[in-house]
Amino acid sequence: MIRVFSALLFLSCALYTSILFSATDKNPTPTEVITEMESRMRSSSMQGNLVMKIETPHWKRSLSVAFWILGSEKACVKISAPPKEAGIASLRIGENMWNYFPKVERTVKIPVSLMMQPWMGSDFTNDDIMRATSFVKDYTHSLQSLQGTDESRVWEIVSLPKRGVPVLWGKVVTRVGADYLPQKQEFFSTRGVLVKVLTYSDIQMIGGRRYPRIWKMESKDKNSSSTTITYRDILFDVSIPQEIFSLRNLGR
Repeated sequence: MIRVFSALLFLSCALYTSILFSATDKNPTPTEVITEMESRMRSSSMQGNLVMKIETPHWKRSLSVAFWILGSEKACVKISAPPKEAGIASLRIGENMWNYFPKVERTVKIPVSLMMQPWMGSDFTNDDIMRATSFVKDYTHSLQSLQGTDESRVWEIVSLPKRGVPVLWGKVVTRVGADYLPQKQEFFSTRGVLVKVLTYSDIQMIGGRRYPRIWKMESKDKNSSSTTITYRDILFDVSIPQEIFSLRNLGR
């Protein structure tokens, strides 16, 4: 599932395994900060389990989800609970995405034009769940503000889409802490309207690295809904069988 899986989660998938500068560097550029942030939030491969809780003014539900991510090109997520949704799965290979629905035994290809649509009624889009967007590759970055110093510093960085790149957001504002982990992201439409806010919290050691376990996406429209992803476990840089990322596997 996985901007969780995506940040979920929960948070579109690029590979940045090398650290470009020392974490003690006092004056990294905005691009270096975002690059380092992505390198700590992603890896050559990821697999694990999470719980997604969706809340709207009219209904609530919780989903248990398993996910697998390989590099920047492949991602697969499967719902394991509750029974009503168990077996529903999503697969991304490059720019192609499919959803599988076990009750009708049908696989549906998702067009690129629908990557902004909610995944399973959540506040995370298909793009978020499948980690299809890379802010390093698809956006330019500038410093909006810098607060604090040393271990208390917080960068606020504005990311604007590169010319000619088909991206989903007109602007993204990211708060990054001294540990190069994201604290909050604000997503704006191409018209400059704030659409969603993603908050990261509960940083713990998971799979051998510090990682925010809780991602909360809040929609800033009239529905006022929110979705919280909580990672139960994650394994980084593990071997994942290629058959996981196949249409045949979706129905298993």
